[in-house]
Amino acid sequence: MATRIDIANHRYTPARIIQMRIKTYIIIALTAMLYSGCAILSPDKIPTIPYGMKIDLSKSGNVYETTVKVKEKAQYYFFLGFAVDESNKTDKDQMFDFLRGARSFYNNTTIPIKLTIRKADDNELIIEKIYQTNGLYSHGSSYIKRDIKSFSLKKGIYNIRLETLKDIPFLEGREFFFSITNPKR
Repeated sequence: MATRIDIANHRYTPARIIQMRIKTYIIIALTAMLYSGCAILSPDKIPTIPYGMKIDLSKSGNVYETTVKVKEKAQYYFFLGFAVDESNKTDKDQMFDFLRGARSFYNNTTIPIKLTIRKADDNELIIEKIYQTNGLYSHGSSYIKRDIKSFSLKKGIYNIRLETLKDIPFLEGREFFFSITNPKR
């Protein structure tokens, strides 16, 4: 005969007590997940444009994936940003020379990247293409921009994947970012 435990005039077997504890743990775990701010459970946590993330352009095969929310149909600009030390003129000059291909030892300033954009709700492929980025788009005192491409995107949620395709030792240890902007905002 199984041992019974009396709790407030209710009789529970040890198996029933274990079953109740498991249900309690499941309820606690589900509650924690709901309040954790998970992007899957809370679409409001998905970043919107303008958006930027740090990347490493020095090594081939680096893959960066993100999800962004587009709030309105518009033309969006995708670009690479190169951080420079504004207090070090030599650093800035070297980066300008590298990106322009101005010196003979920087014979190839093209930075190839593969960009894939998919609509998140139906996995529709918007673009999957290798871009040979080159030239300068614009610059400020602490960064230099290199244009990738501009796209017209409709309102919705998009999965974006960026992959580096070439080893570039000169860029090792430097700070870069991938950004998406809407210049009209």
